[in-house]
Amino acid sequence: MHAGDWVEPTDDDARCKRMAAWGKLAALGFAALAVAWTGLPNGGQRKPEGNLVRSLLAEPRAWLLMAFLGLVNGGYKSVVVWLAPHYQQLGWGASASGSLLAVMAIFQAARRSSCRYWHVRPGRTVGRGCG
Repeated sequence: MHAGDWVEPTDDDARCKRMAAWGKLAALGFAALAVAWTGLPNGGQRKPEGNLVRSLLAEPRAWLLMAFLGLVNGGYKSVVVWLAPHYQQLGWGASASGSLLAVMAIFQAARRSSCRYWHVRPGRTVGRGCG
């Protein structure tokens, strides 16, 4: 038996609790889908004139969005790839350096969830929240 081998639980109560947790998660997903299906407006499909890709790439906002998402994802991936191995080279164990990465990700998610959303007003966009 190795540390990474999967061990099937023998406790039926624990198995039932896990299945109930997955069932609750699935029910929550279906409830969100039902709310979105009934609550979101159906604006209808309109076909762009000409090539869809060209029409999207002609928009400066699309380029700004691609640049922003590329920088954010590149920064996050570089931290994920660099952080744990760097601390392992400093003598930390794999578990400790992985835990450091997990704590960093949790605090980053907590910071982002505390930010206010962008508010769009007619004629202008006002940004509020984390910088």
